[in-house]
Amino acid sequence: MRKLTLIIGLCVSVFASANVTLSDSAKISLLTCEPGTAVYARFGHSAIRVCDLENNLDYAYNYGIFDFSSKFFLARFIQGATDYMLEPFSMEYFYESYVARHSTVYEQTLDLSKEEKQALYDALETNYLPENRVYRYNFIYDNCATRPFYMIMKHLTQSPIITFDYKPTTYRNIVEEYTGRNTWLRFGIDILIGREADERITAESLIAFPLYTMKTVGSIVLESDSGSKPLVSEAKTLCTFPLISAEEKTLFNPQVICCLIMILVVFLSYFSWKNKSYFAWLDFILFLVSGLLGLIVFYLTFFSSHPLVDYNLNLLWMNPLQLLFALLLFKTSLRRHLSYFALFNTFTILLAIIVLVTRFQVMNAAFLPLMAMMLVRSILFYQMNNGSNE
Repeated sequence: MRKLTLIIGLCVSVFASANVTLSDSAKISLLTCEPGTAVYARFGHSAIRVCDLENNLDYAYNYGIFDFSSKFFLARFIQGATDYMLEPFSMEYFYESYVARHSTVYEQTLDLSKEEKQALYDALETNYLPENRVYRYNFIYDNCATRPFYMIMKHLTQSPIITFDYKPTTYRNIVEEYTGRNTWLRFGIDILIGREADERITAESLIAFPLYTMKTVGSIVLESDSGSKPLVSEAKTLCTFPLISAEEKTLFNPQVICCLIMILVVFLSYFSWKNKSYFAWLDFILFLVSGLLGLIVFYLTFFSSHPLVDYNLNLLWMNPLQLLFALLLFKTSLRRHLSYFALFNTFTILLAIIVLVTRFQVMNAAFLPLMAMMLVRSILFYQMNNGSNE
């Protein structure tokens, strides 16, 4: 059973009529939906609307559908091998779903010739055939915003000139616009993405994000021998709601929580050092969690096909070998040997701090107290166990 996930939840899908000749009054437009509060809706959404009342057609062609019930879905998602599909939904269902979500919906009617409209509609219908509707989703390069954009561009007979006022930026900066700076979603994303996210991107790269897709389409001028004209003939807002801020205005944000954890760990470390005792349970928890996160980062960096996860220097302080360290530290006879890993871990964490401070890779500010905390535990473990079998 198909399940609507990225955009409008579960609803009744409708099938567009094939082999329809559009009337002269037919309109094709780009729909753009503002971000919602849910994680999957945080970046907004795009769709293509085909409205021809004379032929009783009014569909939103939606490239944001995936089958959550498919086999090994979670494993494929982590691998970056998630398949999405095109589905035409009744405009009424599409619209009402965003009203229920309290997301503003914009519509840009495209100034296309009758032949361009027909060619675009036919292409959408062909794309919806069972053998064509599924595609391999990519968060940056092939998604619910890029597909509509390139579908439109492909069927223009006049040369499109993008006049969008581009300001140099990076993918990480764009992610921050949608997720906020000091939020748990941004915190999690910053763990997973690497240096590639900090490289300057082109103006065309911005179309991966629906609101930028809308701005780009709105800036396009079509040029031909007979003159030039804007691609968008009419822009309007179908429903309006206040834009939900991504910032978490709460004390339970990553920076506060991570600082509190660091203070607690440093206090316990000082207490154990002062009393010449060792809290193995504390190192077990800390290194186990850090090692598990490092294992995820390691897998994404070297085995996943997800974009932006390569060259992730978070591995310097989230070393997956910390997982093995956590599992072995209760065996006291191994602690002297493990102390050398703790020393190695000390140097890699110091290197990670240098990377953070110099912004060689942009890292979340909340990582610094966590690095400091792991640094203290590594130094203390080395000091208490090197040259001792206790």
